[in-house]
Amino acid sequence: MGWTIAKRGTATTGAASEVDLTVTNSRPQRNPIRSLILCGVFLISAIAVGTSIMVYGFRERALQNSTRELENTVLLLARHFDQQFDDFEVVQQDIINQLHLGRINSAEDFKREMSSEHAHQMLKSKIGALAYMGNLTLLDSEGNLINWSRGWPVPEVNFADRSYFLALKSSTSPEKYLDAVHSRMTGHWTTVLSRRLVGRSGEFLGVVCRGIEPAYFEKFFESLTLGKDATISMLQGNGTLLARYPHLESKIGQNFSSSPMIQRSLSSSGGRATGQFIAQTDGVSGWGPPSS
Repeated sequence: MGWTIAKRGTATTGAASEVDLTVTNSRPQRNPIRSLILCGVFLISAIAVGTSIMVYGFRERALQNSTRELENTVLLLARHFDQQFDDFEVVQQDIINQLHLGRINSAEDFKREMSSEHAHQMLKSKIGALAYMGNLTLLDSEGNLINWSRGWPVPEVNFADRSYFLALKSSTSPEKYLDAVHSRMTGHWTTVLSRRLVGRSGEFLGVVCRGIEPAYFEKFFESLTLGKDATISMLQGNGTLLARYPHLESKIGQNFSSSPMIQRSLSSSGGRATGQFIAQTDGVSGWGPPSS
């Protein structure tokens, strides 16, 4: 708003001069429609930004909750199967105690005593209600199957070329060994938990084995309440796939030690890591901590 000052009159007449003071508006009038549109645009933008922040917050909380639930599920599974493998070892140790290996002088004596039907009945009784968990087998010092818990008589099969047998036969190897093999008896992949047997003088007598098919693990995985596209893979510490739900026969027994998932778990403290990975089993991206 401005002021305009005008002076009227003549210089010759000396008439009194008249001063006219009028008020004029020099600023243009605002357009109410334009202001309304600008306010609307600003309001919509504010709502959009606020909604985006809320959605992002909800997404982050949902991911955190899912990650926590996933970690808890995997931890429970790991502890469950750790206990299962401990139970398998208890059965094997019980067999070793009952064999009284300390009184056996040679591998020939071991083969002769353990090839009897009485030894077969002893192995069968040790399985008991856990028969669905696989067979107990006894191998001699040459890798020959001399007895098992399945049936009688025992078929003639040699396992001297198996990695677990070669490892346990070596004097520098550990007393027990876990391996995934393609069974010559059933034609299916089997997780074999084996232990070395030694005589009174420390001579290698053979191996006692317990075979567990992936179906046992996968049936347990299936009982869990998972998402529609969820998968569970069970891998050995060296990266060998032991079982997977849904079952994927072509990948069982393969080694995935070079996968980012395994590499991260090996480099992390406690052997656990959570993140988003591209699964090498099916090429699908997913979240998950590995279990071994």
